[in-house]
Amino acid sequence: MRILLVGLFAAAVLTPAAGAQIYSLHFKDPKHAKSYSKQLFERGGEQVVLVMLKSGITKKPDGSGFTWMPNDRLEFFVQDQDDPSKVSFEVKGDELEVAVKSLVIAIQGDRVDHLTGFMMQESFFTLAKEYERRERELEELDTERKEAGKGSPEWFDIARRKVQALEQLKTWLKETGYLRAANKIERDLLRERKLLDEGTRARIERALGSLKEAPVPEKLEKVAKTAAPGVKYSVQESQHLRIIHHVGVESGRVTALLELGERAIELFKNEYVDPYAGDDFADHVPDDLFQEFFFGTEDLGQYERMMVEYYGGGWGSGKQKEDRLKAQGSRRNIEKVSLAYWKIGENEDLEGIVLHTLGHTLAELHYEIQNGQDWLTEGSGYALSFALLSRNNVNCFSFEPEKTGDGTVAKGPGGTKPKAPTKTTAAVMNGAREVMAEMAVIAGPPMDQLAKKELWAFVNEDMAKSWAWYDWIARKCGKQGQLWLRRSSKIANASQDAFLTELRTMTGEVFEMPPGKDPIAVMEERWREYLRSEYGINTP
Repeated sequence: MRILLVGLFAAAVLTPAAGAQIYSLHFKDPKHAKSYSKQLFERGGEQVVLVMLKSGITKKPDGSGFTWMPNDRLEFFVQDQDDPSKVSFEVKGDELEVAVKSLVIAIQGDRVDHLTGFMMQESFFTLAKEYERRERELEELDTERKEAGKGSPEWFDIARRKVQALEQLKTWLKETGYLRAANKIERDLLRERKLLDEGTRARIERALGSLKEAPVPEKLEKVAKTAAPGVKYSVQESQHLRIIHHVGVESGRVTALLELGERAIELFKNEYVDPYAGDDFADHVPDDLFQEFFFGTEDLGQYERMMVEYYGGGWGSGKQKEDRLKAQGSRRNIEKVSLAYWKIGENEDLEGIVLHTLGHTLAELHYEIQNGQDWLTEGSGYALSFALLSRNNVNCFSFEPEKTGDGTVAKGPGGTKPKAPTKTTAAVMNGAREVMAEMAVIAGPPMDQLAKKELWAFVNEDMAKSWAWYDWIARKCGKQGQLWLRRSSKIANASQDAFLTELRTMTGEVFEMPPGKDPIAVMEERWREYLRSEYGINTP
């Protein structure tokens, strides 16, 4: 059984300048936070302010943090929680100049405890661009609905998509710090929900109503006494999810994670299952529990033993075992449940872990992935994280297969390509989506090479292409896109030559292409045109 290892996204696709990143500012004394009530955001049970650097603070040469003096005046750009389109600065060359004075705050150095990275590939400018893109999508849905006959199946389908888009926008606003803007969305949702099919609403209400504290399994308590002495665990469950966590993870946050996960599952079903469900397109997402998360401590011995003694899993031996234990988490199947097994310390992005993991699991279920298709599970993981968080801090990897007796090493198809060009202001003007989209277009491998490539051989350009291709074909190609994804999973086990032949034949059939042209080449060009239009990529 292959074990998929995961870790936090430490050094990945982007490495923007410090000033182009969003941090959470933590106060030495909680009472100091009260002076910034309009900017407060709860992170890990603590009241913080989301900021971008302006002046008075210096990044350490080794990149390990920041320095300042107690009497220093520290200045930061902040967001307008009411209006995501309002940006506190203007970009002038490589500098950020104040555009809205009320969105710049000054704090004396002795009141600041530390800064923690929050969105390392985004700025308030890129979030404003993303907000405007989502607003345009809502306007397009309104236009489509006006053209559809009121009460027709098409009209109700658009109404469902409008509610889905608003719910997604509300979650995105809450998770990126625009709390009051998120509250305003509720009024639109109340109006739009009246148009929704009652069955669909009942489904999400049932899922959200299923959140509960669950008893700690007797076996878990017994194993923990010797494998993790002194550590107490709690369990919460919902219709589809279970989270077992050490009590250092605050229970209220775990409840919020379950709600976020259930909303993510509903989002996935609304977008990729409901519009096409029927005799020729079955719903493979279970109605009961299919995903478990184990959030253990960072103690390596406990991490090793709880897997072996509670779940009955193994770590291998020698170097393989050593490498697997170094990872912050892993994914594997335990009976009929997909398990995400993690070490959890302070400031972990639990929301990112939950959504990226669900992206993997939902893709495996919905597209009936048995083996291969690493690009598809990764693309889905990124897409779900971007949809609800506008970030992806989970980086999955696996190990290169062991050498065979004659000394050769199995390699995934495709090679490393040059990285896409970057600019010093890229993270201010372009967020993670834009930079990954540009990288995918400029340096991403052709899809017929990426489709058979194994995760251990992935480089940044492969990750970028995986997300960009999946986001396009799943969201913009309708039922044909969903059928293509399912059928590509069915032929994934074929040999390389047979796979390429079947992939081209299947693509031509699904998208009804006339003979004479390479179907994959045609799809690649459609994909590039979409990215150029959607993200303003100026490339040949």
